[in-house]
Amino acid sequence: MTFLNYLSLLGVQQHIRPTQIIVHGDALPQGDWWRRAAKDVANIYFLNVTGRLPIQVYGKPLKLIEHRTDILRYRILYGIGIFPCLCLVTLHSSPPQDFCCGRLR
Repeated sequence: MTFLNYLSLLGVQQHIRPTQIIVHGDALPQGDWWRRAAKDVANIYFLNVTGRLPIQVYGKPLKLIEHRTDILRYRILYGIGIFPCLCLVTLHSSPPQDFCCGRLR
């Protein structure tokens, strides 16, 4: 985990104020910034998604790992509400939205 990831988690906690922050991955984050986030960010949890990636959608196989992780992110977003990227820092709260999606160019 990097300093930017740490700032992202702090921004989510301070401005979005979720009841939980769940970091998803195939391995527990390591390093000083993860240890600091685990201490400074309330209700932060790690969820190992190894073996949980979907292999098909509507009966069609997902061959690329990128597509499998896209579907996993969609399912998390649909079930929980938001899926902020750890490369973005939240500087203020925003009004509630039914659905929000961004594109990086």
